[in-house]
Amino acid sequence: MSEVNKPIDCKKDSSPYEKILIHPIEKDKKHKEEAKNKEERPSHFKLFSALILCFEKILSPFNPDKQTTSPILVQTILKDVLAFRKLLATLAGEDLSHHPDFNQQLVRVWHTLLDDCNSSPLKIPFSWDIIDKLNFFIAQIKNFPIGSEHSLGYYFSHHAGDHWIPFPFMDLLQQLHQEFLSSPSTSTLRHWIVLLDEILLTPEKT
Repeated sequence: MSEVNKPIDCKKDSSPYEKILIHPIEKDKKHKEEAKNKEERPSHFKLFSALILCFEKILSPFNPDKQTTSPILVQTILKDVLAFRKLLATLAGEDLSHHPDFNQQLVRVWHTLLDDCNSSPLKIPFSWDIIDKLNFFIAQIKNFPIGSEHSLGYYFSHHAGDHWIPFPFMDLLQQLHQEFLSSPSTSTLRHWIVLLDEILLTPEKT
């Protein structure tokens, strides 16, 4: 009779709770399989955790609750707005269009304002109302006068008044001053000053 066909020898006096002995080879095989499973589980877990972190980084800019706020940057931008507002008010009351010092200061404050606004636009605790008003004001400056070949924004972008003072740039500033004298309540300078006042008075946080 072959080993396969031999009947299983059951001892009558054997205990049903008797400890089952595992062959050393089978025991080693079992330990290796358990160790392999333990190694596989952490690797899958690490991969899943890495994917979660990636999604959080991608979506974090769109989650306002997790944005890093910078009150110092907010105050800096508002300080720039106030400084530019004062220069416009000065131009309204006095024709400084052909004064190099004034032109230089006007251009420098303008660029400082733009640099501070662009440094971290999504991380400042501004209300969307302030952001909209700032963008609208900047667009007004860049496109004045509408339809002209070289706007005020064009000369600002080329640092007119800083290293060079073209006559068309000075003429635009003079035009703003003269318009204010002729119709103070409806002039472009008056409109810009009111916009800046609204920005300064708008609550910083939503």
